[in-house]
Amino acid sequence: MENNLINCIRERGHRITPLLRSLLDIFNKSEAPMSISDLISALRKKDFSPNKTTLYRQLVQLTQMDILQENIFSDTVKRYCLKYGCHHHHFICRKCGLIKNIKINDCQKITAGMAGELKRQGYAISEHIMTFSGTCKNCLII
Repeated sequence: MENNLINCIRERGHRITPLLRSLLDIFNKSEAPMSISDLISALRKKDFSPNKTTLYRQLVQLTQMDILQENIFSDTVKRYCLKYGCHHHHFICRKCGLIKNIKINDCQKITAGMAGELKRQGYAISEHIMTFSGTCKNCLII
């Protein structure tokens, strides 16, 4: 998927910089939405010291291209996750605060049916965001 993603960004007239390539790699491997501080830590592990302004600009650009999705959960921290070619939802643990990307088989059929019903009621749906909350498996053990 990473090559398709890079080609998509190039086709839109954007350069593939080392920072952008590293960001895409981080998001591709991430199992959860990432905050700016999460991204800075992950980039430092890859020997990058990104300027926050440059990083924000890159995130805004990727969000505008529908490559990333910006999420703001109940803790009001902006987090980003890969949107391109990767439809998923989120789970939030109410005990420990864990936020995880989740993929549910057949979920698209359900949400498409819901969107169809809303369209019949006169609404124009452009996207949906679904978040599940409860207790994660680690907190259930405690």
